[in-house]
Amino acid sequence: MTRRIALAFAALVAVLLVAAVLPLGAAMQSREEESFRFATISAARQVSAAAEETLVDHHPPDAMNEAVAAAERDGDCVGVFAGTGALVTATKCGTAKDSAAIAIATRTLSGKSEITARSGDWLRAAVPVGDEDDSGAVVLARSAESLDHRVDVMWGWLALTAVACLALGVALAFALARWVSRPLLALDTTAARLGDGVLDVRAPTEGGPPEVRRLARTFNRMAERTETLVHAHRGWVADVSHQLRTPLTALRLRLDVLAGEAAEAAAEQQAAAEQQAVAEQQAVAEQQAAAADPESAVAAASSQSPDTSRGSDFAAASNQSPVTSPGSDFVAAPGQSPATWPGSDFAAELAGVQEEIERLSRLVDGLLAVARAEAVVARRVAVPVAEVAAERVSAWEPVVREHGQQLIVPAVSRAAAWLAPGDLEQILDNVIANALAAVPTGGHVRVDAVADRERDRVVLRVIDDGPGMSDAAKQSAFRRFGASSGAGSGLGLAIVDRLVTANGGEVRLADTVGGGLTVVVELPAASSAGPSDR
Repeated sequence: MTRRIALAFAALVAVLLVAAVLPLGAAMQSREEESFRFATISAARQVSAAAEETLVDHHPPDAMNEAVAAAERDGDCVGVFAGTGALVTATKCGTAKDSAAIAIATRTLSGKSEITARSGDWLRAAVPVGDEDDSGAVVLARSAESLDHRVDVMWGWLALTAVACLALGVALAFALARWVSRPLLALDTTAARLGDGVLDVRAPTEGGPPEVRRLARTFNRMAERTETLVHAHRGWVADVSHQLRTPLTALRLRLDVLAGEAAEAAAEQQAAAEQQAVAEQQAVAEQQAAAADPESAVAAASSQSPDTSRGSDFAAASNQSPVTSPGSDFVAAPGQSPATWPGSDFAAELAGVQEEIERLSRLVDGLLAVARAEAVVARRVAVPVAEVAAERVSAWEPVVREHGQQLIVPAVSRAAAWLAPGDLEQILDNVIANALAAVPTGGHVRVDAVADRERDRVVLRVIDDGPGMSDAAKQSAFRRFGASSGAGSGLGLAIVDRLVTANGGEVRLADTVGGGLTVVVELPAASSAGPSDR
């Protein structure tokens, strides 16, 4: 912008200088030439006046010869011609008596007028002698070198003045352009940094035209308002997420304890049921024996001691007492089998509640991660993409083996990208987690990292052979909760998009050849221009 303004101003100054200097130089040159011509004619008139005394008044030629000699001493060439065209006297130089001099002398004698003619470096002036016809003519030739020198000096000074004025105009143009463009460039840089996430940046309000200063103040008010709103939003999300984590953690712990107690109660119920089944079998066996030999049964009954009878009564009573389990609020009614406890599906329901609590925890953790990702403004450094990708693939290997999947490590590459420390790890973790959640057992996930030198980009691809994603799902995948499902929070790709965009990159979804989904992440290569603050 500065260069364009300065060039436009300089072109205007140059046009004005040309329009002013050329006519001025032409006028000054014409005046110099006219002055030189007049001086030459005046010198010829002086010689003509002296020659008139000799040619017209017939006086001795002393005065004429003296005038010719004086002209010769001044560097002029003089020739005096009679009315018949014959040469009367002349200086030693032949310029005033050559054919050109004779020609203008003849014209003067025939027309009784003063004539000047330029030939080469000489200006010839012919004037008549006296007022009578055919009295004679004087031709004076004067070198025009002095005239040419004065004209050249005059044009030189004019050119030097024009160049000086043009240089001054260019300097003023650059100063004016910088005065106008510098605050605009500062405002543009500030707006770019604000767009990159540096919310506390402000534009300078000093210097420049009043309109630009007013624009900078308006921009600063907008930036302050934006910073306030964004910080309030981020703070609210972070506070809510943080506050929800504590009760969710406590609730999950209590459910874990309750699940353990339920398992113990189920085990106790099973043991009690087994004991009751054994007692019932013994009672049936005794009844069958009594039915087979009544006399033996009566004798055995009469031989029992009172203590034994009381023990049998206590055992019978104990069979009618409620069955409880330590730490459990559930009680089996008298005569009710523990196997028919109310809420026999309690363990399954409890497992479902734990899954929902786990999903809520992941959702809260995702919201907190988004808030932290949006709040971070870090300086970018050169990060080896393939090396970090290989490290993350190794970290996910245990999960991959547990689910019977395959995660293919990227090929060795020296590609590096400008990224904030730790951002690439978060990007890869979220994308790999989504891919592994989508592919079935035996599925494949491949990570590739290549350098696109033509566009100064590093292209990172996470390719899976899962079920893929519909076009409608792709359009909403990077929005918060846009791709949520029962197995995830719907924030993973939103976090990826936020981190990639904050680092000056792009992320998109594409179909894998043969089926599946490919996440393409393009990052600025470290071979490009240096990083800027996010």
